[in-house]
Amino acid sequence: MAITYKNNIFLIQTENMTYAFSKNEDNTLTNLHWGGKITDTFDLPPAEEIRALSDYDLESDEHKRGEYPAWGKRLFREPCLKVEFSDGVRDCELRYFSHVISADSNELTITLRDSVYPLAVHLHYKIYDGLDLIDRYSVFENIGKDKIKIENAMSGGLYLPDCGK
Repeated sequence: MAITYKNNIFLIQTENMTYAFSKNEDNTLTNLHWGGKITDTFDLPPAEEIRALSDYDLESDEHKRGEYPAWGKRLFREPCLKVEFSDGVRDCELRYFSHVISADSNELTITLRDSVYPLAVHLHYKIYDGLDLIDRYSVFENIGKDKIKIENAMSGGLYLPDCGK
């Protein structure tokens, strides 16, 4: 059991399952896998091939399975975060900023930042010895002076497998 980062892919391994997501060239995060144990990042499909199910424009980047999608652009599913900035803007574009894996490899914290506004989101993941459980929560930080209204916030999103493929 461990949390690792290799080839721009975060692997969260418990005894019997793997949760995986990638850091892409544009500093977005894409959910790749949640399910049976995977031993290597080469067993995962490339992020470009992963899409959320939708009846709309499937070639659009808005259909990537974002690890923590925020309200904005043409998002056709429920976002994990919906905010309103002090100037009335509601688009939020979160990008990878940094990450820390604990010394015992049981905890991961990823920091995302909005590309324009002073908002940071800290995604926390923790695994426990002997349990097939991933503890997950999010912390929001206003790193500016103006107020930011949080309209809706979730600890994360969940993508069910596409059984039709």
